Amino acid sequence: MSSSSKFIQVKLSAYHNSTLDRVASEIVSMVLKVGGVMKGPINMPTKTKKFLVIRGPHVDKKSREAFFQSIHTRLIIIKSDPMVMQEIKNINIPNDIGVELKMI
Repeated sequence: MSSSSKFIQVKLSAYHNSTLDRVASEIVSMVLKVGGVMKGPINMPTKTKKFLVIRGPHVDKKSREAFFQSIHTRLIIIKSDPMVMQEIKNINIPNDIGVELKMI
């Protein structure tokens, strides 16, 4: 990949890594089918949020429940091409996956 051309950075994030990997593989296969140049998908660090909830509202503050929420992220860098951009718009992405596109 040359440094003078523009690239599209696609950042995918979801709570379930199986659906995330499926969508990332769809994007990769679409780019390879069109003949585009890409790098990825790159596994980014998983962010984990921890929530502590008191079991009883009035008694026993020491008794708590812990809930965890993991956010998985994948990064794909694609060489900018009008044909690739058109194909990315046509991909059916589920609602539970966050997509962030950035030109770099």
